[in-house]
Amino acid sequence: YADADAYARRGWAYYGGRDYRLALEDFERALLVDPGNRQAQLGRQASLEAIAAEEKAAAEAARKRR
Repeated sequence: YADADAYARRGWAYYGGRDYRLALEDFERALLVDPGNRQAQLGRQASLEAIAAEEKAAAEAARKRR
């Protein structure tokens, strides 16, 4: 499953650059190729958590501006 590993590696690169949505896309691609890819599973979860944290921070900032 070399393609899955490549997607997972690129996903971690996006994640490291704080581009969590692109990271999530690549982790999900990796999981389509290899549903058991552990790095993609971990990356997907980390990306979802990071996106949720960003959304929460944005909502709190918007509330404070009111």
